[in-house]
Amino acid sequence: MKLQLLILALLLPVMTAAQELTRPLSDVDSTASAQPAFVIPSFDYTPLPVEVTPPILTPLTLPKFDANSLKTSIAQPGTAVLFRQQGFSISASGAQQHMPGLMGIEAGNILLQQNIGRVTIALNAQAHKYGFFNGLSRQFGLGGNISWQLNDRLSLHAFGSYYTAPTGFIPPAVAGFLANKSYGGFISYDHDSWGFDLGAQNIYNPSLRHWEMVPIVRPYIMINDAPIGIDLGPIIYQLLNSAVGYRQNNPTIGPPIP
Repeated sequence: MKLQLLILALLLPVMTAAQELTRPLSDVDSTASAQPAFVIPSFDYTPLPVEVTPPILTPLTLPKFDANSLKTSIAQPGTAVLFRQQGFSISASGAQQHMPGLMGIEAGNILLQQNIGRVTIALNAQAHKYGFFNGLSRQFGLGGNISWQLNDRLSLHAFGSYYTAPTGFIPPAVAGFLANKSYGGFISYDHDSWGFDLGAQNIYNPSLRHWEMVPIVRPYIMINDAPIGIDLGPIIYQLLNSAVGYRQNNPTIGPPIP
């Protein structure tokens, strides 16, 4: 009897557990076994105050047009004195000239000058470069002049220059701007506010291959101690040449047929 009670006591917990496992799902307390619901996290979408600084609008400014930036047909010379002592000086100068649609000229010069009382003697060496469409040419030259100051108003001048032949092919439109060999002299009269130069020069014409005697008639006025004038000699030469009669100055045009 005791043995049966002992076996029953051991089996009682096992039977109770089996009954719990075999109980239908409808009898299970859904409240006790329910999983906690998924909660979506919440965020505060209230916009933060943002300080917006309006952009600073500067007034519209147009670029200024500088007329001096156009170096059209304007010679730009510059001179520097390298040495000067007791009436003797050495100076260097350069210049450039732009001719739109035709050519550009660049020139350099070394000048040696000596003053002896009222007499001034000058020697110079020059180099010229001509740039034009599809071409480049160079020339070199030597020149000199002597001046004698007769008094405060009258002076005598003599000059001469020699240039090498230009390199390369020279178009006819460019040939008239090349430096040419020349020599001559003139007398100068200098008043307080005006003056003039009168004389003649012999210029070599490379197109016709001969020398031409051209007068020098250069009136000028003084503005800020600088003479401003124009040489009327070439104009007078052409007028006299036309008045005298026909002269074949253009090698491409034949003489008139009678």
